Amino acid sequence: CVVEQKKTFSFRHWDDELGGDLSTAFSLTLSNRKHIALLNADAMGKSMQGAGGALVCGSVFTSIIKRTRKNPVLQKYSPERWLKHAFLELNDVFHSFDSSMLISVNMALIDEDSGTLYYVVAEHPLPVIYRNGRARFLPDPYHYRKLGFQGEESEIVITIHSLSPGDCLIMGSDGRDDILLPDSRGSSYMNEDEQLFLRIVEEVDGNVDELIQALHARGELSDDLSLIHSKCIKHSDATARSRSRDYQKQAQETYRNGDFEEAHRLARLAIQLDPALSQSIKVASYSAKMLGQLTESADLGERLYLRHPDFFPNTIHLSNVHYLLGN
Repeated sequence: CVVEQKKTFSFRHWDDELGGDLSTAFSLTLSNRKHIALLNADAMGKSMQGAGGALVCGSVFTSIIKRTRKNPVLQKYSPERWLKHAFLELNDVFHSFDSSMLISVNMALIDEDSGTLYYVVAEHPLPVIYRNGRARFLPDPYHYRKLGFQGEESEIVITIHSLSPGDCLIMGSDGRDDILLPDSRGSSYMNEDEQLFLRIVEEVDGNVDELIQALHARGELSDDLSLIHSKCIKHSDATARSRSRDYQKQAQETYRNGDFEEAHRLARLAIQLDPALSQSIKVASYSAKMLGQLTESADLGERLYLRHPDFFPNTIHLSNVHYLLGN
């Protein structure tokens, strides 16, 4: 994590920075799997106002992490469910300021074994993946306002991406783009090319220290700058994804043949190896319902709904399961 606030100050023997950017990372265990929780945020306002927003956001997020570590019930949450509740809790806190304090965020979880990335973006620059010498933005199919914005509520959707060994994930505030570039006349102009950051990432081969130096070398930074850099080193098994897709295909076939117990077993194996497989979650949820395991079916259906709320067959299935549970 790197944070460079634009405003610096000196007081007695202290020299420090003041601003609204925040980058933080924690280790976390969810559903018996190790995860890394990431938060990159940019609070509205400069200096003291921005610092207040960052302080509130960091305090609440740290509290959520500590509460999860101490509570066995919260540790059983799926990554999608945990990320949704953390996002909503932060949003509720900022709502209490009646729109006088807003903050953009990029929240993410990384499954350490499988490399599965779960993330949600609220009016924040998109995360970047650097792979095999090329940098690109990750998609953000669902757009949310800054936390604390008083407006119409919408469903929270968690976006999934599979990281491969050697991938670099870079999350950053808009300070990475707000650079005053020099021109030929000796003056400067504000950068408006978001692709510039991608080109710089490629130039430095994804190295975060060289990335900071390269951003400063391009021009004068006009805003706070914060970055989170995470490199995917390994998976638990090099052939895990291949085997997980084989299990998924077999699970789909056995489900169509009416062998729900075997379909459930195979789908769970696929999910264990690669949690990003939404089709396996679907088969496991449908099979669990047919086996009378309604609570598990509902949990899996909720995971799928958080990823794909527009997948109507799952909505019907999930509503039926909740009806059978008496919800």
